[in-house]
Amino acid sequence: MIVPLRLWVLWLLLFCSSSTYANSYIYGYTPNVATNGMTWGMNASTLGVHGIGGMDVSSVIVGYKAIKNLEDDLVVKIGNSKVGGGTVWEDTEDWSQKYGGKIKKVVPMPYTPLAVFGDGYVKKTGQGTIEDVSVIYLYRFDSCFNPQSDPSCPGYVKPKPPPVPDIPDYDATEDEAVRLAQEETDKELLDDEDTDKSEEEEEEGLEIELLLANVTNALTIANEVSQAAQL
Repeated sequence: MIVPLRLWVLWLLLFCSSSTYANSYIYGYTPNVATNGMTWGMNASTLGVHGIGGMDVSSVIVGYKAIKNLEDDLVVKIGNSKVGGGTVWEDTEDWSQKYGGKIKKVVPMPYTPLAVFGDGYVKKTGQGTIEDVSVIYLYRFDSCFNPQSDPSCPGYVKPKPPPVPDIPDYDATEDEAVRLAQEETDKELLDDEDTDKSEEEEEEGLEIELLLANVTNALTIANEVSQAAQL
């Protein structure tokens, strides 16, 4: 059964407004999937952000313009193949022995999972052309199709925390490097080094004093010898 577009959109708005939003369904519609040719794939790049698992199609809005002569035969079919064979839906319009014109209508269907949809298509047989083709899918998307996508989804399982690495206990008092470092900075060792240094400095001072005394004595003797020689 083909439902007039205006009545179908009105019913859809009433249905969505009366539905409870406590569930996880998001309702929407796709862009025109027939803008790039007479066939299209049912994927996110064509259908939009919700064109993945969790999407159910409820109806399709189709439209186009048929250009032909009255006496010519023309049949136009728009639909989707079915995964595994057959068709999910198909709309057929026979323009034979009719004037061409524009058409826009809604093809309803029960909520059908996206997974069963094969490629979409527009086919024509006979004489004439079709222009301005538009195919738009109305859908609902279950945002909790994957329960792990949101903690608020029914069936969500909280991930387990990562395991804590096994770090061995460390006792600094048993660390050989620490022990050696403590020995090198031991106060008694520093005091011993200071004592040895002081003794060395005192010995050097005594040696210098002896040398100066010897030099003074030598100068005194030389002076006395010089005076004696003058006398």
